[in-house]
Amino acid sequence: MPEHTLLLRERAMAIHQRIAEVLRPVARGSEDTDLRALFAASLNNLANRLSALGRREPALAAAEEASALYRELAAARPDAFRPDLAMSLNNLANFLSDLGRREPAL
Repeated sequence: MPEHTLLLRERAMAIHQRIAEVLRPVARGSEDTDLRALFAASLNNLANRLSALGRREPALAAAEEASALYRELAAARPDAFRPDLAMSLNNLANFLSDLGRREPAL
């Protein structure tokens, strides 16, 4: 979804937020790694959309949740989920840095 105007950024964030809300209760109790990975990706997307709107604290919270999920997935299936974990940790470090939390970002 385009994000060149504030109105479109707000709408894109709302869509990603709704996707995460729908997936959260289903994915949290599931053993299905694909479903859990989809939820983690939705949180990562939400974090990026929130960050684009300057909502740094909620972006950080979504990024932390996504990273925690990817850690679990990568522990179970490293070859499949290590790249996603790396991307998620990179985003997390960027959001921490944006908030001036440089040491945790490292």
